[in-house]
Amino acid sequence: MQLLPLVLSVLKYVVITAVALYFLIAIGLTMIAARLRSGGGWMAWIPVVNFFLLCRLAQSSFWLVLPLVIPVAGLIALGYLGARIARRLGQPGFVGALFGVPVIGALVPIPLALAGRAPALESGQAGQPSSLGLKTIAIALGVIAIASAGFIALGRMTRSKPVTAEQAVAALPQHTAGSLAVFPLDTDKVHPAKPSHVITQYFGSLDKAKSASVSVTKEQLPPWIAPASLPLSAGSLAAADYRVQPQDQPVTVVVLGMRTGESVAETVPTKQEIASLGMGAEATGIEVKTSSGETYRGYRVKSDDAAYYALQNTDSRTGVVISANKGADLAMAERLALGVGNGKGLLEYEEYAGSFGQLPPPPAGMDLGDVQTFTEADINQAVQELDKQIRSNEQMQNAAIGDLFAQARLILPSRVSVAEYNAARPEENVAAAVAGYSNARSAWVAMQTIGFFVKNSTSIIRTAMKAAGAEGDVNSVLAMVPAVESITIGDASGYKTTVEGMSGILIRQGGSIAVLFGPPNGPQLDAWAASYVAASAGK
Repeated sequence: MQLLPLVLSVLKYVVITAVALYFLIAIGLTMIAARLRSGGGWMAWIPVVNFFLLCRLAQSSFWLVLPLVIPVAGLIALGYLGARIARRLGQPGFVGALFGVPVIGALVPIPLALAGRAPALESGQAGQPSSLGLKTIAIALGVIAIASAGFIALGRMTRSKPVTAEQAVAALPQHTAGSLAVFPLDTDKVHPAKPSHVITQYFGSLDKAKSASVSVTKEQLPPWIAPASLPLSAGSLAAADYRVQPQDQPVTVVVLGMRTGESVAETVPTKQEIASLGMGAEATGIEVKTSSGETYRGYRVKSDDAAYYALQNTDSRTGVVISANKGADLAMAERLALGVGNGKGLLEYEEYAGSFGQLPPPPAGMDLGDVQTFTEADINQAVQELDKQIRSNEQMQNAAIGDLFAQARLILPSRVSVAEYNAARPEENVAAAVAGYSNARSAWVAMQTIGFFVKNSTSIIRTAMKAAGAEGDVNSVLAMVPAVESITIGDASGYKTTVEGMSGILIRQGGSIAVLFGPPNGPQLDAWAASYVAASAGK
Protein backbone atom coordinates (compact mmCIF):
# COMPACT_ATOMS: atom_id res chain seq x y z
CA MET A 1 0.00 0.00 0.00
CA GLN A 2 1.34 3.45 -0.87
CA LEU A 3 1.73 5.59 2.22
CA LEU A 4 1.03 9.07 0.85
CA PRO A 5 -2.55 8.43 -0.39
CA LEU A 6 -3.38 6.67 2.89
CA VAL A 7 -2.04 9.55 4.96
CA LEU A 8 -3.86 12.16 2.84
CA SER A 9 -7.12 10.23 3.15
CA VAL A 10 -6.79 9.99 6.94
CA LEU A 11 -5.67 13.62 7.19
CA LYS A 12 -8.77 14.82 5.34
CA TYR A 13 -11.10 13.26 7.91
CA VAL A 14 -8.93 14.37 10.83
CA VAL A 15 -9.06 18.00 9.69
CA ILE A 16 -12.84 17.91 9.12
CA THR A 17 -13.41 16.34 12.56
CA ALA A 18 -11.06 18.79 14.31
CA VAL A 19 -12.81 21.82 12.77
CA ALA A 20 -16.26 20.45 13.73
CA LEU A 21 -15.16 19.78 17.33
CA TYR A 22 -13.59 23.24 17.60
CA PHE A 23 -16.89 24.83 16.57
CA LEU A 24 -18.79 22.76 19.15
CA ILE A 25 -16.38 23.81 21.90
CA ALA A 26 -16.53 27.50 20.91
CA ILE A 27 -20.34 27.52 20.77
CA GLY A 28 -20.59 25.68 24.10
CA LEU A 29 -18.17 27.97 25.94
CA THR A 30 -19.97 31.03 24.56
CA MET A 31 -23.26 29.68 25.89
CA ILE A 32 -21.72 28.90 29.31
CA ALA A 33 -20.19 32.39 29.55
CA ALA A 34 -23.62 33.89 28.87
CA ARG A 35 -25.33 31.55 31.35
CA LEU A 36 -22.84 32.50 34.09
CA ARG A 37 -23.10 36.23 33.22
CA SER A 38 -19.32 36.37 33.05
CA GLY A 39 -19.06 38.13 29.69
CA GLY A 40 -16.20 37.64 27.26
CA GLY A 41 -17.94 34.89 25.30
CA TRP A 42 -16.08 36.05 22.18
CA MET A 43 -12.88 34.66 23.73
CA ALA A 44 -14.17 31.14 23.08
CA TRP A 45 -13.50 31.50 19.36
CA ILE A 46 -9.82 32.44 19.58
CA PRO A 47 -7.18 29.69 20.11
CA VAL A 48 -5.21 29.99 23.39
CA VAL A 49 -7.33 33.00 24.44
CA ASN A 50 -10.13 30.51 25.08
CA PHE A 51 -7.92 28.96 27.81
CA PHE A 52 -8.15 32.23 29.75
CA LEU A 53 -11.93 32.13 29.33
CA LEU A 54 -11.98 28.62 30.84
CA CYS A 55 -10.08 29.84 33.89
CA ARG A 56 -12.42 32.81 34.20
CA LEU A 57 -15.54 30.63 34.01
CA ALA A 58 -14.10 28.25 36.62
CA GLN A 59 -13.07 31.19 38.82
CA SER A 60 -9.55 29.76 38.90
CA SER A 61 -6.11 31.27 38.59
CA PHE A 62 -4.94 32.22 35.13
CA TRP A 63 -1.73 30.33 35.90
CA LEU A 64 -3.66 27.18 34.96
CA VAL A 65 -3.25 28.26 31.33
CA LEU A 66 0.34 26.94 31.52
CA PRO A 67 -0.56 23.25 32.05
CA LEU A 68 -3.31 23.58 29.45
CA VAL A 69 -0.69 23.86 26.69
CA ILE A 70 1.23 20.78 27.91
CA PRO A 71 0.23 17.31 26.62
CA VAL A 72 -1.41 15.04 29.25
CA ALA A 73 -1.17 17.79 31.89
CA GLY A 74 -3.54 19.81 29.72
CA LEU A 75 -6.18 17.06 29.84
CA ILE A 76 -6.00 16.95 33.64
CA ALA A 77 -6.30 20.74 33.84
CA LEU A 78 -9.29 20.67 31.49
CA GLY A 79 -11.00 18.09 33.68
CA TYR A 80 -10.37 20.17 36.80
CA LEU A 81 -11.65 23.40 35.24
CA GLY A 82 -14.66 21.62 33.71
CA ALA A 83 -15.66 20.18 37.10
CA ARG A 84 -15.55 23.64 38.68
CA ILE A 85 -17.62 25.12 35.82
CA ALA A 86 -20.21 22.33 36.13
CA ARG A 87 -20.62 22.96 39.89
CA ARG A 88 -21.15 26.68 39.23
CA LEU A 89 -23.98 25.67 36.88
CA GLY A 90 -25.50 23.43 39.54
CA GLN A 91 -24.45 20.21 37.80
CA PRO A 92 -22.36 17.27 39.09
CA GLY A 93 -18.65 17.90 38.90
CA PHE A 94 -17.95 14.63 37.07
CA VAL A 95 -19.96 15.91 34.09
CA GLY A 96 -17.65 18.88 33.70
CA ALA A 97 -14.63 16.65 34.29
CA LEU A 98 -15.41 15.06 30.91
CA PHE A 99 -13.85 18.20 29.41
CA GLY A 100 -10.55 16.37 29.83
CA VAL A 101 -11.58 13.35 27.74
CA PRO A 102 -10.47 13.69 24.08
CA VAL A 103 -13.34 14.09 21.56
CA ILE A 104 -16.02 13.47 24.22
CA GLY A 105 -14.98 16.65 26.01
CA ALA A 106 -15.95 18.70 22.94
CA LEU A 107 -19.51 17.36 23.15
CA VAL A 108 -20.06 18.38 26.80
CA PRO A 109 -20.18 22.23 26.83
CA ILE A 110 -23.43 22.72 24.85
CA PRO A 111 -25.63 20.29 26.88
CA LEU A 112 -24.00 21.56 30.08
CA ALA A 113 -24.98 25.13 29.17
CA LEU A 114 -28.52 24.07 28.28
CA ALA A 115 -29.04 22.03 31.50
CA GLY A 116 -27.17 24.38 33.82
CA ARG A 117 -28.73 26.93 36.11
CA ALA A 118 -27.43 30.43 36.39
CA PRO A 119 -26.07 31.23 39.85
CA ALA A 120 -28.19 33.66 41.82
CA LEU A 121 -26.97 37.21 42.07
CA GLU A 122 -25.65 38.16 45.46
CA SER A 123 -27.46 40.85 47.43
CA GLY A 124 -26.89 44.23 45.83
CA GLN A 125 -25.03 42.72 42.84
CA ALA A 126 -25.99 44.08 39.41
CA GLY A 127 -25.96 41.91 36.36
CA GLN A 128 -27.59 41.04 33.08
CA PRO A 129 -30.25 38.33 32.88
CA SER A 130 -28.88 34.85 32.20
CA SER A 131 -28.98 33.87 28.51
CA LEU A 132 -27.44 31.40 26.09
CA GLY A 133 -25.24 33.93 24.29
CA LEU A 134 -26.96 33.42 20.94
CA LYS A 135 -26.15 36.98 19.88
CA THR A 136 -22.42 36.41 20.46
CA ILE A 137 -22.58 33.09 18.60
CA ALA A 138 -24.34 34.74 15.65
CA ILE A 139 -21.72 37.50 15.54
CA ALA A 140 -18.85 34.97 15.69
CA LEU A 141 -20.35 32.85 12.91
CA GLY A 142 -20.89 36.01 10.88
CA VAL A 143 -17.23 36.98 11.27
CA ILE A 144 -16.18 33.49 10.17
CA ALA A 145 -18.49 33.71 7.14
CA ILE A 146 -17.02 37.09 6.20
CA ALA A 147 -13.46 35.74 6.61
CA SER A 148 -14.33 32.76 4.41
CA ALA A 149 -15.79 35.05 1.77
CA GLY A 150 -12.63 37.15 1.96
CA PHE A 151 -10.50 34.05 1.41
CA ILE A 152 -12.54 33.22 -1.68
CA ALA A 153 -12.32 36.81 -2.89
CA LEU A 154 -8.56 36.74 -2.33
CA GLY A 155 -8.35 33.87 -4.79
CA ARG A 156 -10.17 35.91 -7.41
CA MET A 157 -8.09 39.02 -6.79
CA THR A 158 -4.83 37.08 -7.07
CA ARG A 159 -5.67 35.25 -10.29
CA SER A 160 -2.58 34.53 -12.32
CA LYS A 161 -2.28 36.88 -15.29
CA PRO A 162 -2.68 35.03 -18.62
CA VAL A 163 0.59 34.64 -20.48
CA THR A 164 0.30 36.05 -24.00
CA ALA A 165 1.69 34.36 -27.08
CA GLU A 166 4.20 37.19 -27.43
CA GLN A 167 5.45 36.65 -23.86
CA ALA A 168 5.78 32.91 -24.45
CA VAL A 169 7.73 33.48 -27.68
CA ALA A 170 10.08 35.88 -25.90
CA ALA A 171 10.76 33.27 -23.20
CA LEU A 172 11.49 30.42 -25.62
CA PRO A 173 14.42 29.59 -27.91
CA GLN A 174 13.71 30.40 -31.55
CA HIS A 175 13.61 26.76 -32.64
CA THR A 176 10.92 25.93 -30.06
CA ALA A 177 8.82 29.07 -30.58
CA GLY A 178 8.97 28.62 -34.37
CA SER A 179 7.79 25.00 -34.19
CA LEU A 180 4.89 25.82 -31.86
CA ALA A 181 3.66 28.57 -34.21
CA VAL A 182 3.30 26.13 -37.13
CA PHE A 183 0.70 23.90 -35.45
CA PRO A 184 -2.75 24.12 -37.05
CA LEU A 185 -6.02 25.11 -35.41
CA ASP A 186 -9.08 22.97 -36.09
CA THR A 187 -11.57 25.10 -38.04
CA ASP A 188 -14.64 23.03 -37.12
CA LYS A 189 -17.17 25.54 -35.75
CA VAL A 190 -19.18 23.06 -33.65
CA HIS A 191 -16.76 20.56 -32.09
CA PRO A 192 -13.18 21.70 -32.80
CA ALA A 193 -10.42 19.34 -31.78
CA LYS A 194 -7.90 20.62 -29.25
CA PRO A 195 -4.24 19.65 -28.86
CA SER A 196 -3.07 17.66 -25.84
CA HIS A 197 0.06 15.90 -24.55
CA VAL A 198 2.39 18.41 -26.18
CA ILE A 199 6.10 17.63 -26.20
CA THR A 200 9.11 19.40 -27.71
CA GLN A 201 12.64 18.13 -28.23
CA TYR A 202 15.90 19.75 -29.27
CA PHE A 203 18.47 17.32 -30.65
CA GLY A 204 21.32 19.80 -31.18
CA SER A 205 24.26 18.98 -33.42
CA LEU A 206 24.33 15.95 -35.69
CA ASP A 207 26.91 14.27 -33.46
CA LYS A 208 24.59 14.54 -30.44
CA ALA A 209 21.60 13.51 -32.53
CA LYS A 210 23.12 10.12 -33.34
CA SER A 211 22.63 9.02 -29.74
CA ALA A 212 19.47 10.98 -28.98
CA SER A 213 16.26 9.28 -27.86
CA VAL A 214 12.97 10.31 -29.43
CA SER A 215 9.80 10.93 -27.43
CA VAL A 216 7.53 10.47 -30.45
CA THR A 217 6.33 6.87 -30.82
CA LYS A 218 5.89 4.90 -34.04
CA GLU A 219 2.10 5.08 -33.56
CA GLN A 220 2.34 8.87 -33.93
CA LEU A 221 4.08 8.67 -37.31
CA PRO A 222 3.32 7.14 -40.72
CA PRO A 223 4.42 3.47 -40.88
CA TRP A 224 7.29 4.29 -43.27
CA ILE A 225 8.91 6.95 -41.05
CA ALA A 226 10.89 5.52 -38.14
CA PRO A 227 11.14 7.63 -34.96
CA ALA A 228 14.89 6.93 -34.73
CA SER A 229 15.42 8.63 -38.11
CA LEU A 230 14.06 11.99 -36.99
CA PRO A 231 17.10 13.34 -35.05
CA LEU A 232 19.29 12.77 -38.12
CA SER A 233 17.06 14.82 -40.41
CA ALA A 234 15.63 17.33 -37.89
CA GLY A 235 17.35 19.46 -35.29
CA SER A 236 14.16 19.79 -33.25
CA LEU A 237 10.60 18.53 -33.11
CA ALA A 238 7.29 19.27 -31.42
CA ALA A 239 4.30 16.94 -31.28
CA ALA A 240 0.67 17.11 -30.14
CA ASP A 241 -2.35 14.81 -30.18
CA TYR A 242 -5.61 16.41 -31.35
CA ARG A 243 -8.93 15.12 -29.98
CA VAL A 244 -12.49 16.31 -29.53
CA GLN A 245 -13.14 14.02 -26.54
CA PRO A 246 -10.46 12.50 -24.26
CA GLN A 247 -11.43 8.96 -25.29
CA ASP A 248 -11.17 9.66 -29.05
CA GLN A 249 -8.45 8.16 -31.22
CA PRO A 250 -6.04 11.07 -31.73
CA VAL A 251 -4.78 12.74 -34.87
CA THR A 252 -1.09 13.44 -34.23
CA VAL A 253 0.75 16.46 -35.62
CA VAL A 254 4.56 16.48 -35.56
CA VAL A 255 6.43 19.67 -36.53
CA LEU A 256 10.09 19.26 -37.46
CA GLY A 257 12.83 21.85 -37.68
CA MET A 258 14.69 20.24 -40.59
CA ARG A 259 18.44 20.32 -41.03
CA THR A 260 19.88 21.99 -44.14
CA GLY A 261 19.10 20.04 -47.30
CA GLU A 262 16.70 17.63 -45.60
CA SER A 263 13.02 17.28 -46.51
CA VAL A 264 10.44 15.17 -44.74
CA ALA A 265 8.31 15.33 -47.90
CA GLU A 266 10.97 13.31 -49.72
CA THR A 267 10.41 10.29 -47.45
CA VAL A 268 7.83 8.81 -49.83
CA PRO A 269 6.26 5.39 -49.12
CA THR A 270 6.68 2.54 -51.56
CA LYS A 271 3.77 1.00 -53.46
CA GLN A 272 3.84 -1.94 -51.06
CA GLU A 273 3.68 0.36 -48.04
CA ILE A 274 0.73 2.22 -49.53
CA ALA A 275 -1.08 -1.01 -50.38
CA SER A 276 -0.58 -2.28 -46.81
CA LEU A 277 -2.84 0.52 -45.53
CA GLY A 278 -5.91 -1.29 -46.83
CA MET A 279 -8.80 -0.64 -49.17
CA GLY A 280 -8.76 2.54 -51.24
CA ALA A 281 -5.20 3.49 -50.34
CA GLU A 282 -3.61 6.04 -52.67
CA ALA A 283 -1.01 8.81 -52.61
CA THR A 284 -1.65 12.31 -53.96
CA GLY A 285 0.18 15.61 -53.90
CA ILE A 286 -0.90 18.50 -51.66
CA GLU A 287 -0.06 22.20 -51.52
CA VAL A 288 -1.07 24.50 -48.65
CA LYS A 289 -0.76 28.29 -48.79
CA THR A 290 -0.86 30.16 -45.47
CA SER A 291 -2.41 33.54 -44.75
CA SER A 292 1.10 35.02 -44.51
CA GLY A 293 1.98 33.85 -48.03
CA GLU A 294 4.11 30.82 -47.15
CA THR A 295 3.72 27.57 -49.04
CA TYR A 296 3.85 23.98 -47.78
CA ARG A 297 4.17 21.20 -50.35
CA GLY A 298 4.16 17.45 -49.97
CA TYR A 299 1.88 14.47 -50.21
CA ARG A 300 -1.06 12.75 -48.54
CA VAL A 301 -1.65 9.02 -48.33
CA LYS A 302 -5.24 8.04 -47.62
CA SER A 303 -7.13 4.77 -47.33
CA ASP A 304 -10.70 4.09 -46.27
CA ASP A 305 -9.78 4.25 -42.56
CA ALA A 306 -6.39 6.00 -42.26
CA ALA A 307 -4.66 9.14 -43.54
CA TYR A 308 -1.08 10.47 -43.42
CA TYR A 309 0.38 13.80 -44.55
CA ALA A 310 3.96 15.02 -45.06
CA LEU A 311 4.45 18.72 -45.80
CA GLN A 312 7.53 20.88 -46.17
CA ASN A 313 8.17 24.63 -46.19
CA THR A 314 11.52 24.85 -47.93
CA ASP A 315 11.93 28.55 -47.11
CA SER A 316 11.80 28.00 -43.34
CA ARG A 317 13.00 24.38 -43.46
CA THR A 318 9.94 23.34 -41.48
CA GLY A 319 8.37 19.91 -41.95
CA VAL A 320 4.94 18.78 -40.79
CA VAL A 321 3.81 15.17 -40.45
CA ILE A 322 0.15 14.39 -39.66
CA SER A 323 -1.01 10.86 -38.77
CA ALA A 324 -4.59 9.65 -38.46
CA ASN A 325 -4.56 5.93 -37.73
CA LYS A 326 -7.52 3.60 -37.91
CA GLY A 327 -10.40 4.93 -35.83
CA ALA A 328 -9.30 8.58 -36.01
CA ASP A 329 -11.35 11.37 -37.59
CA LEU A 330 -10.05 11.61 -41.18
CA ALA A 331 -12.00 14.82 -41.88
CA MET A 332 -10.24 16.41 -38.90
CA ALA A 333 -6.87 15.30 -40.27
CA GLU A 334 -7.66 17.00 -43.59
CA ARG A 335 -8.69 20.23 -41.83
CA LEU A 336 -5.49 20.22 -39.79
CA ALA A 337 -3.34 19.62 -42.86
CA LEU A 338 -4.91 22.58 -44.65
CA GLY A 339 -4.45 24.79 -41.57
CA VAL A 340 -0.72 24.46 -40.91
CA GLY A 341 1.20 27.70 -40.46
CA ASN A 342 -1.88 29.91 -39.97
CA GLY A 343 -1.95 32.05 -36.83
CA LYS A 344 0.18 31.49 -33.73
CA GLY A 345 -0.28 27.73 -33.54
CA LEU A 346 -0.31 26.18 -30.09
CA LEU A 347 0.40 29.56 -28.55
CA GLU A 348 -3.12 30.63 -29.60
CA TYR A 349 -4.26 28.50 -26.65
CA GLU A 350 -3.89 30.24 -23.30
CA GLU A 351 -3.02 26.98 -21.52
CA TYR A 352 -0.05 26.34 -23.81
CA ALA A 353 1.15 29.94 -23.85
CA GLY A 354 1.04 29.70 -20.04
CA SER A 355 2.72 26.29 -19.93
CA PHE A 356 5.68 27.34 -22.04
CA GLY A 357 5.77 30.91 -20.75
CA GLN A 358 6.09 29.77 -17.12
CA LEU A 359 9.32 27.83 -17.73
CA PRO A 360 12.47 29.18 -16.07
CA PRO A 361 14.95 30.87 -18.41
CA PRO A 362 17.89 28.57 -19.29
CA PRO A 363 20.94 28.86 -17.01
CA ALA A 364 23.94 30.57 -18.53
CA GLY A 365 25.55 28.44 -21.23
CA MET A 366 22.62 25.99 -21.53
CA ASP A 367 19.88 25.37 -24.09
CA LEU A 368 16.27 24.39 -23.56
CA GLY A 369 16.00 20.72 -24.52
CA ASP A 370 13.04 18.39 -24.07
CA VAL A 371 9.77 19.88 -22.83
CA GLN A 372 6.55 18.11 -21.91
CA THR A 373 3.38 19.96 -20.94
CA PHE A 374 0.18 18.90 -19.21
CA THR A 375 -2.93 21.07 -19.37
CA GLU A 376 -5.82 21.02 -16.91
CA ALA A 377 -7.64 18.58 -19.22
CA ASP A 378 -4.59 16.28 -19.29
CA ILE A 379 -4.31 16.36 -15.49
CA ASN A 380 -8.02 15.69 -14.98
CA GLN A 381 -7.92 12.78 -17.41
CA ALA A 382 -4.88 11.27 -15.64
CA VAL A 383 -6.57 11.59 -12.24
CA GLN A 384 -9.78 10.01 -13.56
CA GLU A 385 -7.89 7.10 -15.11
CA LEU A 386 -5.89 6.52 -11.93
CA ASP A 387 -9.06 6.77 -9.85
CA LYS A 388 -10.74 4.19 -12.09
CA GLN A 389 -7.79 1.79 -11.77
CA ILE A 390 -7.69 2.10 -7.97
CA ARG A 391 -11.43 1.66 -7.57
CA SER A 392 -11.35 -1.49 -9.69
CA ASN A 393 -8.91 -3.05 -7.21
CA GLU A 394 -10.72 -5.47 -4.93
CA GLN A 395 -8.60 -4.70 -1.88
CA MET A 396 -10.54 -2.53 0.52
CA GLN A 397 -7.58 -0.36 1.42
CA ASN A 398 -7.16 0.69 -2.21
CA ALA A 399 -10.89 1.41 -2.49
CA ALA A 400 -10.52 3.73 0.51
CA ILE A 401 -7.55 5.40 -1.13
CA GLY A 402 -9.68 5.92 -4.23
CA ASP A 403 -11.92 8.32 -2.30
CA LEU A 404 -8.94 10.65 -2.05
CA PHE A 405 -8.96 11.50 -5.74
CA ALA A 406 -12.37 13.12 -5.56
CA GLN A 407 -10.72 15.73 -3.30
CA ALA A 408 -7.30 15.79 -4.99
CA ARG A 409 -8.32 18.51 -7.46
CA LEU A 410 -8.27 21.02 -4.61
CA ILE A 411 -4.46 21.03 -4.59
CA LEU A 412 -3.77 20.02 -8.19
CA PRO A 413 -2.48 22.72 -10.55
CA SER A 414 -4.17 23.87 -13.74
CA ARG A 415 -1.06 23.12 -15.80
CA VAL A 416 2.36 21.52 -15.45
CA SER A 417 5.49 21.91 -17.58
CA VAL A 418 8.57 19.69 -17.32
CA ALA A 419 11.76 20.72 -19.11
CA GLU A 420 15.36 19.61 -19.41
CA TYR A 421 18.18 22.07 -20.06
CA ASN A 422 21.24 20.81 -21.92
CA ALA A 423 24.77 21.74 -20.90
CA ALA A 424 27.98 21.14 -22.86
CA ARG A 425 28.58 18.13 -20.61
CA PRO A 426 25.50 15.88 -20.15
CA GLU A 427 26.31 15.23 -16.50
CA GLU A 428 25.77 18.94 -15.83
CA ASN A 429 22.25 19.04 -17.29
CA VAL A 430 19.52 20.53 -15.12
CA ALA A 431 15.74 20.14 -15.16
CA ALA A 432 12.66 22.02 -14.01
CA ALA A 433 9.02 21.18 -13.32
CA VAL A 434 6.64 24.11 -12.92
CA ALA A 435 3.06 23.78 -11.69
CA GLY A 436 0.84 26.73 -12.55
CA TYR A 437 -2.28 27.50 -10.49
CA SER A 438 -5.25 29.69 -11.34
CA ASN A 439 -4.37 32.09 -8.52
CA ALA A 440 -1.79 32.74 -5.82
CA ARG A 441 -4.17 31.56 -3.06
CA SER A 442 -4.41 28.06 -4.58
CA ALA A 443 -0.62 27.87 -4.92
CA TRP A 444 -0.27 28.98 -1.28
CA VAL A 445 -2.69 26.26 -0.11
CA ALA A 446 -0.77 23.63 -2.09
CA MET A 447 2.54 24.89 -0.68
CA GLN A 448 1.16 24.75 2.88
CA THR A 449 0.10 21.15 2.26
CA ILE A 450 3.59 20.30 1.04
CA GLY A 451 5.08 22.10 4.03
CA PHE A 452 2.91 20.12 6.44
CA PHE A 453 4.26 16.84 5.09
CA VAL A 454 7.83 18.11 5.04
CA LYS A 455 7.69 19.26 8.68
CA ASN A 456 5.79 16.21 9.94
CA SER A 457 7.23 13.52 7.67
CA THR A 458 8.68 11.44 10.52
CA SER A 459 5.49 11.26 12.57
CA ILE A 460 3.34 10.76 9.45
CA ILE A 461 5.48 7.84 8.30
CA ARG A 462 5.44 6.27 11.76
CA THR A 463 1.65 6.56 11.98
CA ALA A 464 1.10 5.21 8.48
CA MET A 465 3.49 2.30 8.98
CA LYS A 466 1.78 1.42 12.23
CA ALA A 467 -1.63 1.52 10.55
CA ALA A 468 -0.29 -0.73 7.79
CA GLY A 469 1.07 -3.22 10.33
CA ALA A 470 4.68 -2.62 9.29
CA GLU A 471 6.14 -1.03 12.39
CA GLY A 472 9.28 -3.14 12.07
CA ASP A 473 10.18 -1.37 8.81
CA VAL A 474 9.82 2.18 10.16
CA ASN A 475 13.52 2.81 10.71
CA SER A 476 14.52 1.52 7.29
CA VAL A 477 11.90 3.74 5.64
CA LEU A 478 12.93 6.79 7.68
CA ALA A 479 16.53 6.20 6.66
CA MET A 480 15.50 6.78 3.03
CA VAL A 481 13.84 10.12 3.76
CA PRO A 482 16.24 12.91 2.72
CA ALA A 483 17.03 15.89 4.90
CA VAL A 484 15.07 18.99 3.90
CA GLU A 485 15.90 22.59 4.77
CA SER A 486 13.66 25.65 4.50
CA ILE A 487 14.99 28.42 2.25
CA THR A 488 14.03 31.93 1.15
CA ILE A 489 15.02 33.33 -2.24
CA GLY A 490 14.01 36.93 -2.73
CA ASP A 491 10.34 37.08 -1.73
CA ALA A 492 9.79 33.37 -2.46
CA SER A 493 9.93 30.64 0.18
CA GLY A 494 10.55 26.94 -0.28
CA TYR A 495 12.68 23.91 0.48
CA LYS A 496 15.98 22.40 -0.61
CA THR A 497 17.15 18.78 -0.49
CA THR A 498 19.49 16.27 -2.12
CA VAL A 499 18.19 12.95 -3.42
CA GLU A 500 20.23 10.23 -5.15
CA GLY A 501 23.01 12.55 -6.26
CA MET A 502 20.71 15.38 -7.40
CA SER A 503 19.96 18.59 -5.55
CA GLY A 504 16.44 19.95 -5.69
CA ILE A 505 14.88 23.31 -4.85
CA LEU A 506 11.12 23.72 -4.47
CA ILE A 507 9.83 27.28 -4.37
CA ARG A 508 6.53 29.12 -4.69
CA GLN A 509 6.35 32.39 -6.54
CA GLY A 510 2.91 33.93 -6.96
CA GLY A 511 0.61 31.41 -8.61
CA SER A 512 3.34 28.91 -9.49
CA ILE A 513 5.31 26.22 -7.68
CA ALA A 514 8.60 25.22 -9.29
CA VAL A 515 10.96 22.32 -8.66
CA LEU A 516 14.51 22.80 -9.98
CA PHE A 517 16.95 19.87 -10.19
CA GLY A 518 20.68 19.89 -10.78
CA PRO A 519 24.03 18.40 -9.77
CA PRO A 520 24.73 18.72 -6.04
CA ASN A 521 27.32 20.87 -4.31
CA GLY A 522 27.28 23.58 -6.92
CA PRO A 523 26.25 27.24 -6.76
CA GLN A 524 24.59 27.10 -10.19
CA LEU A 525 21.28 25.71 -8.90
CA ASP A 526 20.93 28.49 -6.33
CA ALA A 527 21.74 31.14 -8.94
CA TRP A 528 19.26 29.58 -11.37
CA ALA A 529 16.54 29.59 -8.72
CA ALA A 530 17.26 33.25 -7.97
CA SER A 531 17.02 34.18 -11.66
CA TYR A 532 13.71 32.29 -11.94
CA VAL A 533 12.24 34.13 -8.95
CA ALA A 534 13.38 37.47 -10.36
CA ALA A 535 11.94 36.67 -13.80
CA SER A 536 8.64 35.44 -12.34
CA ALA A 537 8.25 38.54 -10.18
CA GLY A 538 8.29 40.67 -13.32
CA LYS A 539 5.48 38.76 -15.03
